Amino acid sequence: MKYRNLVKWAGLLAMVLTVTIGFGDFASSVDAKPQKQSVTMKTSTIGKVKYYLVNDENDLRAIGKGNYPLSANYMLNHDIKLTKEWVPIGSEEHPFTGKFEGDGHVIDKLHIKSGKVKYAGLFGWVEGATIHNVTLTHLNISAKAGGAKKSAGAIVAIALDSKVSDCTIKK
Repeated sequence: MKYRNLVKWAGLLAMVLTVTIGFGDFASSVDAKPQKQSVTMKTSTIGKVKYYLVNDENDLRAIGKGNYPLSANYMLNHDIKLTKEWVPIGSEEHPFTGKFEGDGHVIDKLHIKSGKVKYAGLFGWVEGATIHNVTLTHLNISAKAGGAKKSAGAIVAIALDSKVSDCTIKK
């Protein structure tokens, strides 16, 4: 896309920076291994739009995997406290293209420390997506420079042709 050149230049700039965003204390242990639990999200239709209801950490981590495509619509149905290191939703090769509605709920303790993450945030890479009303608390993202194309953002690291609105970061 025409925006990829801008992203490449932004990546070069990010190579000379070390980005550290930290709010609050993150005391729980971090383990980036995927969870083996089966996920079955319920759906709700609002108007003519079908949303998968995200009830817990396992549901949130399932977005983009198995039966839950990156092109679908998701809505937080409860506050969620993360217990393990976060792997961002969407990548340059497989961007998130759906809708994500926070619906007034909170995602607590989003933590990314891995130097292997190129696009660090709740969402790594989104294209043509809508992200609305997401609140993050006790956020801790560390992304070290030293590789080509790295970017960090609390809600979204890279957003192309997307709408991100009414999102909040709190201590």
